[in-house]
Amino acid sequence: MYNEMENNWHVFLECPCSVACWRRIGIYDILQTVTASVDSFAKLFFKVRQVTDGDKLINFSMLLWSLWKRRNTKLWEGKLEDFKQVMARASEVLNSWLFARNS
Repeated sequence: MYNEMENNWHVFLECPCSVACWRRIGIYDILQTVTASVDSFAKLFFKVRQVTDGDKLINFSMLLWSLWKRRNTKLWEGKLEDFKQVMARASEVLNSWLFARNS
């Protein structure tokens, strides 16, 4: 079920579902540029924080969480979520967070 070769780089950047998600929120090109200048996922995360702001940064964070949740769902429950499920969850969590923050 879980491929030992899978790593954060794959989960967040190389998986076809991840690529589709990043393209949908308009950050794929930024990620491609940033990945050329970093050698770890941690550095990538902090570099993205430096070059993006506002809505893109918030969407980046929510999508990271949703992609990680997708990975855990596959690992622990044996269920593979598709692009639409990942995007819907990220959107729902973001909307809930915004509502709570503004209440």
